Amino acid sequence: MMKIILKINLFLFASSSKKLIFLFILLLLLPFAGCKSVVKETVVEEPVRIVSPNGFGVLTYPYGEKSVVGEWKDGKEWNTKHTKKDGTLLGKFENGEWIGSWGVMYHGTRNGKGGYYEEKWEGIESEDDKDYSKYEGEIKNGLPNGQGTDTLTNGDKYDGEWKNGKKNGQGITTYPDGGNYIGEYKNEKRNGQGTHTLSDGRKYVGDYKDGVSHGHGTFTFPDGGKYDGEWKNGKQNGQGSFTYPDGRKYDGEWKNGKQNGQGSFTYPDGRKYDGEWKNGKQNGQGSFTYPDGRKYEGDYKDGVKHGRGSYTFTNGDKYDGEWKNGNTWNITGYDKNGNIIGKIVNGEQQ
Repeated sequence: MMKIILKINLFLFASSSKKLIFLFILLLLLPFAGCKSVVKETVVEEPVRIVSPNGFGVLTYPYGEKSVVGEWKDGKEWNTKHTKKDGTLLGKFENGEWIGSWGVMYHGTRNGKGGYYEEKWEGIESEDDKDYSKYEGEIKNGLPNGQGTDTLTNGDKYDGEWKNGKKNGQGITTYPDGGNYIGEYKNEKRNGQGTHTLSDGRKYVGDYKDGVSHGHGTFTFPDGGKYDGEWKNGKQNGQGSFTYPDGRKYDGEWKNGKQNGQGSFTYPDGRKYDGEWKNGKQNGQGSFTYPDGRKYEGDYKDGVKHGRGSYTFTNGDKYDGEWKNGNTWNITGYDKNGNIIGKIVNGEQQ
């Protein structure tokens, strides 16, 4: 039988007419060679009904190279994660849509060159060879893109949106001491609306630009103190109000984090200063009113009366003249009718 098969194979290279003659002879000889013609019955199987997966499930591959875990819906992956055998995330579906490559990268330096690398640095650390953080999330063109989490070696952790390897969009940064920032980022820096809560309870809510407070924002202190107003380059600048825990309040202009320009300062007992400020102190023209009606109007320097001014008493009497370092210096006293009632010269009562 083997010889006959061999001859058939060789004969396939012959001409078509010779093939037909040979096949006719071969069919006549088969019974004498002890071969039987067998016709196998074809069995038509019943169609197999495939049930579409729905709900939570796990899909494993024959050699265990990867697995898929998550939720299926109507036979399709809905919310699933594709994971390699070693635990590395390859990708995921969210609400039925594949959102891109998902994986792990390490941000650091290799031979002095900074960037994102697929392999963790396992050697001796140096300035030229080390890892600063571990990134896990969406990747595009070898860089973090989309949603991802970056954990730094110092314990800081960012979870949010990325673009071309930089924090960009909404995100949350947590710090080892318990503080956190929740808000917008642009090119790695805080930009837009955000909330920064410090570990000691202080809290800023407002605008950011290039990583610092800039625009309008509110800063509160654990003791009840509160600033609400404008900021520039991380400091109070422009119009704003500061309320102290004891009820005192400043409302006015600021510059480089200090009262500067026109502003009013009120006290819980009713006292009030209204006038000019410089570097956090009364400077220039201002008026100070007391609860009982007394009033000073005049010059200030470094937070005290200094220069020309007048002081009116509740009975109508009045001091008019020069103050020095908060003290009366060259003063003439008048009664309510304008009559002179006394003088002070070089700080001495005459």
